[in-house]
Amino acid sequence: METLGGANRMVPFSWFVIDLKRSSNISKEILGSVCQILKDWALNLYYSISKYLFELE
Repeated sequence: METLGGANRMVPFSWFVIDLKRSSNISKEILGSVCQILKDWALNLYYSISKYLFELE
């Protein structure tokens, strides 16, 4: 039996997959918000770097 998370949590991997399919809408929302956060972070980083380089000139 495949388990997820080692010996601490004896959860069969197939149950995890079934549960993931059942909560796919929630997962998509979470994934969307994580992607949005990463995109905002990347844009902030880009603007910070370009501002810093602009100040150096």
